[in-house]
Amino acid sequence: ENGESPRANFDNLYSAIISVIELIIGNDWIDIMFSAMRCTGDASCMYFIACYIMGGIILLNLFLAIMLGNFDKAKNYGQKI
Repeated sequence: ENGESPRANFDNLYSAIISVIELIIGNDWIDIMFSAMRCTGDASCMYFIACYIMGGIILLNLFLAIMLGNFDKAKNYGQKI
């Protein structure tokens, strides 16, 4: 808009990494998707939806792995006493 790139863009590697992290976290990912759709077309929405779903699955698995690891440590700690 007005000759300026949006804050979340894919113009360079740094901005792309930050944009994908925001997309996975879910922080205004729809605004990022609509900005990309204005530039590249409607087909890019499939990338953003897939990235959002896969990123959510990865974050959920990471959270569960940390939680189960802590439960295992607590169980082992209780057996030593």
